[in-house]
Amino acid sequence: MLDEEFARDVGFILGLLPAERQTLLFSATQTPTLAALAGRGVAPSRPLFAYAQPGEGDVGANEGLGPLLRAAESVRTEFVLVADTVKDVYFAHVLASMDGAGERSAVVFCGSQRTAALLELMLEELREAADGEIPPACALHSKKGQRERLRVVQDFRAGTHRILVGTDLASRGLDIPEVDLVINYDLPRDPRDFVHRIGRAGRAGRAGRALSVVTQHDLSRVQAIEDATGRKMTEVEVDEEAALKAATKVMAAKRAAKMALLKSKAWAAPGNLKHPR
Repeated sequence: MLDEEFARDVGFILGLLPAERQTLLFSATQTPTLAALAGRGVAPSRPLFAYAQPGEGDVGANEGLGPLLRAAESVRTEFVLVADTVKDVYFAHVLASMDGAGERSAVVFCGSQRTAALLELMLEELREAADGEIPPACALHSKKGQRERLRVVQDFRAGTHRILVGTDLASRGLDIPEVDLVINYDLPRDPRDFVHRIGRAGRAGRAGRALSVVTQHDLSRVQAIEDATGRKMTEVEVDEEAALKAATKVMAAKRAAKMALLKSKAWAAPGNLKHPR
Protein backbone atom coordinates (compact mmCIF):
# COMPACT_ATOMS: atom_id res chain seq x y z
CA MET A 1 0.00 0.00 0.00
CA LEU A 2 3.02 2.30 0.31
CA ASP A 3 3.83 1.90 -3.38
CA GLU A 4 3.45 5.06 -5.44
CA GLU A 5 0.43 3.68 -7.31
CA PHE A 6 -1.56 3.52 -4.05
CA ALA A 7 -0.52 6.97 -2.79
CA ARG A 8 -3.66 8.72 -4.03
CA ASP A 9 -6.01 6.18 -2.41
CA VAL A 10 -4.10 6.19 0.87
CA GLY A 11 -4.08 9.99 0.88
CA PHE A 12 -7.85 10.07 0.37
CA ILE A 13 -8.41 7.68 3.31
CA LEU A 14 -6.08 9.65 5.60
CA GLY A 15 -7.93 12.83 4.73
CA LEU A 16 -11.12 11.38 6.19
CA LEU A 17 -9.55 10.29 9.49
CA PRO A 18 -9.35 12.39 12.68
CA ALA A 19 -6.18 14.42 13.15
CA GLU A 20 -5.69 12.82 16.60
CA ARG A 21 -5.35 9.12 15.96
CA GLN A 22 -3.14 6.09 16.37
CA THR A 23 -1.74 4.78 13.09
CA LEU A 24 -0.62 1.15 12.84
CA LEU A 25 1.25 -0.08 9.78
CA PHE A 26 1.64 -3.79 9.04
CA SER A 27 3.90 -5.51 6.53
CA ALA A 28 4.18 -9.18 5.61
CA THR A 29 7.92 -8.71 5.12
CA GLN A 30 10.64 -6.81 6.93
CA THR A 31 12.90 -4.73 4.69
CA PRO A 32 15.92 -2.51 5.45
CA THR A 33 13.74 0.55 4.77
CA LEU A 34 11.13 -0.52 7.32
CA ALA A 35 13.82 -1.41 9.85
CA ALA A 36 15.30 2.10 9.52
CA LEU A 37 11.86 3.65 9.87
CA ALA A 38 11.13 1.64 13.01
CA GLY A 39 14.34 2.80 14.65
CA ARG A 40 13.86 6.45 13.81
CA GLY A 41 10.67 7.37 15.67
CA VAL A 42 8.42 10.37 15.15
CA ALA A 43 9.91 12.31 18.08
CA PRO A 44 12.14 11.46 21.07
CA SER A 45 9.07 11.25 23.29
CA ARG A 46 7.13 9.18 20.73
CA PRO A 47 9.32 6.33 19.51
CA LEU A 48 8.20 3.84 16.89
CA PHE A 49 8.15 0.20 17.93
CA ALA A 50 8.36 -2.77 15.56
CA TYR A 51 8.15 -6.50 16.11
CA ALA A 52 9.20 -9.11 13.56
CA GLN A 53 8.33 -12.77 14.04
CA PRO A 54 11.67 -14.66 14.20
CA GLY A 55 12.32 -16.69 11.07
CA GLU A 56 9.74 -14.86 8.95
CA GLY A 57 9.91 -12.14 6.33
CA ASP A 58 12.94 -10.29 5.07
CA VAL A 59 16.03 -9.39 7.02
CA GLY A 60 18.37 -6.45 6.67
CA ALA A 61 21.18 -5.93 4.24
CA ASN A 62 23.92 -8.55 4.23
CA GLU A 63 25.97 -7.53 7.22
CA GLY A 64 26.44 -10.97 8.68
CA LEU A 65 22.67 -11.40 8.82
CA GLY A 66 22.40 -13.93 6.00
CA PRO A 67 20.29 -13.72 2.84
CA LEU A 68 18.35 -10.58 2.03
CA LEU A 69 15.07 -12.45 1.53
CA ARG A 70 13.65 -15.42 3.39
CA ALA A 71 11.04 -17.57 1.69
CA ALA A 72 8.42 -19.53 3.64
CA GLU A 73 10.20 -22.55 5.12
CA SER A 74 7.10 -24.74 4.87
CA VAL A 75 6.91 -24.39 1.08
CA ARG A 76 8.91 -26.74 -1.16
CA THR A 77 10.45 -24.74 -4.00
CA GLU A 78 10.83 -26.74 -7.20
CA PHE A 79 11.31 -26.08 -10.89
CA VAL A 80 10.88 -28.03 -14.09
CA LEU A 81 13.17 -27.15 -17.01
CA VAL A 82 11.39 -27.33 -20.37
CA ALA A 83 11.87 -26.08 -23.91
CA ASP A 84 10.04 -22.83 -24.60
CA THR A 85 8.09 -24.47 -27.44
CA VAL A 86 6.41 -26.99 -25.12
CA LYS A 87 6.02 -24.82 -22.02
CA ASP A 88 2.22 -24.85 -22.20
CA VAL A 89 2.16 -28.62 -22.67
CA TYR A 90 4.08 -29.27 -19.46
CA PHE A 91 2.14 -26.55 -17.63
CA ALA A 92 -1.16 -28.22 -18.55
CA HIS A 93 0.20 -31.62 -17.51
CA VAL A 94 1.08 -30.30 -14.04
CA LEU A 95 -2.49 -29.00 -13.59
CA ALA A 96 -3.99 -32.26 -14.86
CA SER A 97 -1.87 -34.11 -12.26
CA MET A 98 -3.20 -32.11 -9.29
CA ASP A 99 -5.65 -34.77 -8.12
CA GLY A 100 -3.00 -37.47 -8.25
CA ALA A 101 -0.69 -35.28 -6.15
CA GLY A 102 -3.44 -34.57 -3.61
CA GLU A 103 -3.46 -30.87 -4.47
CA ARG A 104 -6.92 -29.33 -4.26
CA SER A 105 -6.08 -25.76 -5.27
CA ALA A 106 -3.47 -23.87 -7.24
CA VAL A 107 -2.52 -20.25 -7.89
CA VAL A 108 -0.76 -19.59 -11.19
CA PHE A 109 1.31 -16.41 -11.52
CA CYS A 110 1.91 -14.70 -14.87
CA GLY A 111 3.93 -11.70 -15.91
CA SER A 112 1.13 -9.70 -17.57
CA GLN A 113 -2.62 -9.18 -17.70
CA ARG A 114 -2.75 -10.53 -21.22
CA THR A 115 -1.02 -13.78 -20.29
CA ALA A 116 -3.41 -14.28 -17.37
CA ALA A 117 -6.43 -13.72 -19.62
CA LEU A 118 -4.96 -15.97 -22.30
CA LEU A 119 -4.31 -18.83 -19.88
CA GLU A 120 -7.82 -18.56 -18.46
CA LEU A 121 -9.27 -18.97 -21.95
CA MET A 122 -6.80 -21.74 -22.83
CA LEU A 123 -7.65 -23.73 -19.70
CA GLU A 124 -11.38 -23.36 -20.41
CA GLU A 125 -10.84 -24.70 -23.94
CA LEU A 126 -8.62 -27.48 -22.68
CA ARG A 127 -11.06 -28.50 -19.95
CA GLU A 128 -13.76 -29.01 -22.55
CA ALA A 129 -11.43 -30.84 -24.93
CA ALA A 130 -9.99 -33.06 -22.18
CA ASP A 131 -13.35 -34.01 -20.65
CA GLY A 132 -12.74 -32.21 -17.36
CA GLU A 133 -9.22 -33.51 -16.81
CA ILE A 134 -8.12 -29.94 -16.09
CA PRO A 135 -9.73 -28.47 -12.92
CA PRO A 136 -11.91 -25.36 -13.46
CA ALA A 137 -9.94 -22.10 -13.58
CA CYS A 138 -10.58 -18.37 -13.23
CA ALA A 139 -8.36 -15.31 -13.65
CA LEU A 140 -7.61 -12.27 -11.47
CA HIS A 141 -5.96 -9.14 -12.82
CA SER A 142 -6.52 -5.39 -12.74
CA LYS A 143 -8.24 -5.38 -16.14
CA LYS A 144 -11.27 -6.83 -14.34
CA GLY A 145 -13.53 -4.55 -12.32
CA GLN A 146 -13.65 -4.69 -8.53
CA ARG A 147 -16.97 -6.54 -8.44
CA GLU A 148 -15.70 -9.20 -10.81
CA ARG A 149 -12.46 -9.55 -8.85
CA LEU A 150 -14.42 -10.16 -5.65
CA ARG A 151 -16.53 -12.79 -7.39
CA VAL A 152 -13.39 -14.52 -8.70
CA VAL A 153 -11.84 -14.66 -5.22
CA GLN A 154 -15.10 -15.90 -3.67
CA ASP A 155 -15.43 -18.65 -6.30
CA PHE A 156 -11.84 -19.74 -5.70
CA ARG A 157 -12.25 -19.80 -1.92
CA ALA A 158 -15.47 -21.81 -2.27
CA GLY A 159 -13.80 -24.34 -4.56
CA THR A 160 -16.03 -23.55 -7.53
CA HIS A 161 -12.78 -22.84 -9.36
CA ARG A 162 -9.74 -24.76 -8.16
CA ILE A 163 -7.18 -22.82 -10.20
CA LEU A 164 -6.65 -19.07 -9.86
CA VAL A 165 -4.60 -17.51 -12.64
CA GLY A 166 -3.29 -14.05 -11.88
CA THR A 167 -0.61 -11.41 -11.99
CA ASP A 168 1.29 -10.24 -8.91
CA LEU A 169 -1.96 -8.56 -7.91
CA ALA A 170 -2.85 -11.99 -6.45
CA SER A 171 0.34 -12.31 -4.41
CA ARG A 172 -0.58 -9.73 -1.76
CA GLY A 173 -3.54 -8.83 0.36
CA LEU A 174 -5.96 -11.63 -0.57
CA ASP A 175 -7.61 -13.64 2.19
CA ILE A 176 -7.13 -17.13 0.76
CA PRO A 177 -6.15 -19.34 3.69
CA GLU A 178 -5.44 -22.62 1.90
CA VAL A 179 -3.48 -22.99 -1.33
CA ASP A 180 -1.73 -26.30 -1.98
CA LEU A 181 0.23 -25.38 -5.10
CA VAL A 182 1.75 -22.19 -6.49
CA ILE A 183 2.91 -22.25 -10.11
CA ASN A 184 5.19 -19.60 -11.56
CA TYR A 185 4.21 -19.73 -15.24
CA ASP A 186 6.41 -16.65 -15.62
CA LEU A 187 9.22 -16.12 -13.15
CA PRO A 188 9.25 -12.58 -11.72
CA ARG A 189 12.11 -10.19 -12.38
CA ASP A 190 12.29 -9.20 -8.71
CA PRO A 191 13.06 -12.01 -6.21
CA ARG A 192 10.88 -10.19 -3.65
CA ASP A 193 7.85 -10.93 -5.84
CA PHE A 194 8.86 -14.60 -5.84
CA VAL A 195 8.83 -14.63 -2.03
CA HIS A 196 5.38 -13.02 -1.92
CA ARG A 197 4.05 -15.43 -4.53
CA ILE A 198 5.13 -18.67 -2.88
CA GLY A 199 3.90 -17.34 0.46
CA ARG A 200 0.39 -18.03 -0.88
CA ALA A 201 1.09 -21.72 -0.27
CA GLY A 202 2.64 -21.28 3.16
CA ARG A 203 0.03 -19.31 5.08
CA ALA A 204 0.22 -19.76 8.86
CA GLY A 205 3.02 -22.31 8.50
CA ARG A 206 1.03 -24.70 6.29
CA ALA A 207 2.98 -27.02 4.01
CA GLY A 208 2.78 -26.37 0.29
CA ARG A 209 4.59 -26.59 -3.01
CA ALA A 210 5.82 -23.90 -5.38
CA LEU A 211 6.69 -25.06 -8.89
CA SER A 212 8.31 -22.78 -11.46
CA VAL A 213 8.03 -23.64 -15.15
CA VAL A 214 11.49 -22.64 -16.37
CA THR A 215 12.73 -22.34 -19.94
CA GLN A 216 16.22 -21.72 -21.24
CA HIS A 217 15.48 -17.98 -21.08
CA ASP A 218 14.73 -18.02 -17.33
CA LEU A 219 17.91 -19.53 -15.87
CA SER A 220 19.36 -16.15 -14.85
CA ARG A 221 16.18 -15.39 -12.89
CA VAL A 222 16.40 -18.75 -11.11
CA GLN A 223 19.96 -17.92 -10.09
CA ALA A 224 18.96 -14.45 -8.89
CA ILE A 225 16.15 -15.89 -6.75
CA GLU A 226 18.41 -18.55 -5.26
CA ASP A 227 21.08 -15.95 -4.46
CA ALA A 228 18.55 -13.61 -2.85
CA THR A 229 16.83 -16.27 -0.73
CA GLY A 230 19.83 -18.43 0.05
CA ARG A 231 17.84 -21.51 -0.99
CA LYS A 232 18.30 -23.80 -3.95
CA MET A 233 15.26 -24.83 -5.91
CA THR A 234 14.91 -28.55 -6.52
CA GLU A 235 14.74 -29.59 -10.16
CA VAL A 236 11.97 -32.13 -10.72
CA GLU A 237 11.27 -34.40 -13.64
CA VAL A 238 7.89 -34.54 -15.38
CA ASP A 239 6.75 -37.66 -17.23
CA GLU A 240 7.65 -36.51 -20.74
CA GLU A 241 5.68 -39.20 -22.53
CA ALA A 242 2.51 -38.52 -20.51
CA ALA A 243 2.87 -34.76 -20.94
CA LEU A 244 3.39 -34.88 -24.70
CA LYS A 245 0.34 -37.07 -25.26
CA ALA A 246 -1.80 -33.96 -24.80
CA ALA A 247 0.41 -31.71 -26.95
CA THR A 248 -2.05 -31.50 -29.86
CA LYS A 249 -4.99 -30.60 -27.58
CA VAL A 250 -2.96 -28.03 -25.65
CA MET A 251 -1.68 -26.28 -28.78
CA ALA A 252 -5.17 -26.23 -30.29
CA ALA A 253 -6.58 -24.76 -27.07
CA LYS A 254 -3.85 -22.08 -27.07
CA ARG A 255 -4.67 -21.11 -30.67
CA ALA A 256 -8.39 -20.90 -29.87
CA ALA A 257 -7.64 -18.76 -26.80
CA LYS A 258 -5.50 -16.36 -28.84
CA MET A 259 -8.28 -15.97 -31.41
CA ALA A 260 -10.86 -15.30 -28.67
CA LEU A 261 -8.60 -12.70 -27.09
CA LEU A 262 -8.06 -10.92 -30.41
CA LYS A 263 -11.83 -10.73 -30.94
CA SER A 264 -12.46 -9.37 -27.45
CA LYS A 265 -13.16 -5.63 -27.28
CA ALA A 266 -11.64 -5.51 -23.80
CA TRP A 267 -8.22 -6.34 -25.26
CA ALA A 268 -8.48 -4.35 -28.47
CA ALA A 269 -6.37 -1.37 -27.28
CA PRO A 270 -2.60 -2.04 -27.71
CA GLY A 271 -1.88 -0.56 -24.28
CA ASN A 272 -3.85 -3.34 -22.61
CA LEU A 273 -1.69 -6.17 -23.88
CA LYS A 274 1.37 -6.09 -21.60
CA HIS A 275 0.34 -4.30 -18.43
CA PRO A 276 2.16 -6.08 -15.56
CA ARG A 277 -0.81 -6.22 -13.19
